[in-house]
Amino acid sequence: MLHYLKYPNYSEMKKYLQMNRNVLKKFDNLNITDFMLAVLPRCNDLLEQCLWHGKQMNCCEVFTLQRTEEGFCYSFNSFSADDKKMCSLYEKYNNENEEERKCIPQYLTFAGIHSGLTIFTKSQKVKGKYFLPDRNMAPGIVVILSAVHQLPEAGGGTLLRTIPGEYVQIEVSTSMIFSSKIISRLSKEERGCTLGFENDSFIKYYSLRSCIIGCRHNFIMRVCGCQLYFFYDPEKATSKPLCKLSQLWCVVRYAEALKMKTPSKYAFSKPSIKDFPDCSCQTACDSVWYDLGIKRRNISGECNATGHLNIYYKTYGSIKYLRKFTFSREQLIVSLGGVGNLFIGASFISFSEILYYFIRNLCTVIYLRILKSTDSRIHTSISAFSQDLIN
Repeated sequence: MLHYLKYPNYSEMKKYLQMNRNVLKKFDNLNITDFMLAVLPRCNDLLEQCLWHGKQMNCCEVFTLQRTEEGFCYSFNSFSADDKKMCSLYEKYNNENEEERKCIPQYLTFAGIHSGLTIFTKSQKVKGKYFLPDRNMAPGIVVILSAVHQLPEAGGGTLLRTIPGEYVQIEVSTSMIFSSKIISRLSKEERGCTLGFENDSFIKYYSLRSCIIGCRHNFIMRVCGCQLYFFYDPEKATSKPLCKLSQLWCVVRYAEALKMKTPSKYAFSKPSIKDFPDCSCQTACDSVWYDLGIKRRNISGECNATGHLNIYYKTYGSIKYLRKFTFSREQLIVSLGGVGNLFIGASFISFSEILYYFIRNLCTVIYLRILKSTDSRIHTSISAFSQDLIN
């Protein structure tokens, strides 16, 4: 049953909850977080060998616990993993310091096959049983790629089957959007996007995907009054208690609603807005996304590995886009001057000169009038004084 406690498959739990409805209350004291951590396959049971840049690494030193809507996973080079929550993308760390070294993200300096991450897996049989006993899924590992600061997106990913000769090759092409400095000076409403450091209480670095995941998490807390085990954080002041087994009925009830951000205005029925997550998530001002080219083949004749995964950049560099103002205040002034110069043979300087000569002539006229008035008064006074002398 708990195998289906993951997005977007919450509705799959319904039949198991019905089958066990009489005993669910007896297990309400079960801490689902501790239970899922206890049954989580150990790193040594999953991974045989790992290479980065063609250099062999200890898999269990570079793969750490990651919380996702699919449950507990292992992640490589993720700043949303448990051991990197205190790290910052905006700080420089000392490579000589062992504590700070884990906060330094891994970079690729070249492209091509075997230039990135290579993994060899172990068979997932333990005492005759598989870790993933799903009749619709071959035993294997789900691989999800995401940006270093983003939460992995559940419901997608590529299945690497842990069977002899299985080979999966993932070619990655990157596209990025950057924002100009003037964008950051505007308010959220004016720029229409959210900066990476404008985080909320759910995750440290903002992205559209992480915002939507946080919205779904908050929606479950609001309507069910509890948190699902993979994002349970008792240290937060606004934290809700961990969901009990009997409370999973509530999650199933809202399983379809969780797939929507807001109710559609074209829906046949008009449900209450409280039945849907109200996700007012803006796009990120700076973002990165990946186009994946996935190739799968069987190499049992070439290699005896149980599962072989190869992830690398397809080509050097990436496609970069710049988000900036198409028309700013300064450009408006320049445009007005250009239009005036084009159509009426004038420019801003011309208007300034006209204003200058207008003020200059006005001052000259006023000065001459004052001077003439003063001369008239002096002449009148002299005439009056001369008449007095004659008398």
